[in-house]
Amino acid sequence: MVLTRQMADLSLRYSLHSRLIGEYVKARIYAEYIEVWYAQRRIEVLPRLRGENNHCINYRHIIDWLVRKPGAFENYRYKDDLFPTSQFRITYDLLRSQYGPKQANKQYLKILELAAKDSETVVNDVLRFLNNQADEINFEIVQRITADILSNILFKIVKGSLTSPPSLPKTPPAMIAVPKSFGCNIRLRNVGESMCSFS
Repeated sequence: MVLTRQMADLSLRYSLHSRLIGEYVKARIYAEYIEVWYAQRRIEVLPRLRGENNHCINYRHIIDWLVRKPGAFENYRYKDDLFPTSQFRITYDLLRSQYGPKQANKQYLKILELAAKDSETVVNDVLRFLNNQADEINFEIVQRITADILSNILFKIVKGSLTSPPSLPKTPPAMIAVPKSFGCNIRLRNVGESMCSFS
């Protein structure tokens, strides 16, 4: 966890990809957003948080770390941020009732990793279907159905019956730069999370 300038009771936390642990990054802080630069490339644009004890955690940043250490998920401070939609939360609750906490955490983190690496939208739709129709949910079922759907979409694109992929959620609109900014250098330390704190 990295703490930069931090005022008495003001604590704002942002996640960065876990592969950046131990690396130096530069943060350019603007009025409405923060740009994160690494190796002279902008790697992330984060909304600038206001107030006290706010956080901006992207599950894609830490999923690799959590899959390697699933036991950390149970008491993870920002656990609620690791449910991208209500379907993911419902699935997690169903997994806990089917398998118990330890096995449910492993299953859920694999599903979340699948969403991060393949398609959150498709995985969400699969979870919605399984939550409403299936008697049992596990990673293997979700993975198999997701792979079938994605290969079907790819087949239709190659065949020409689908000229473009189905509409997926768009990334947040580009932020408008403000005239004055300042930056800071941050070194991420390996303490189990890839977090930055700015004030």
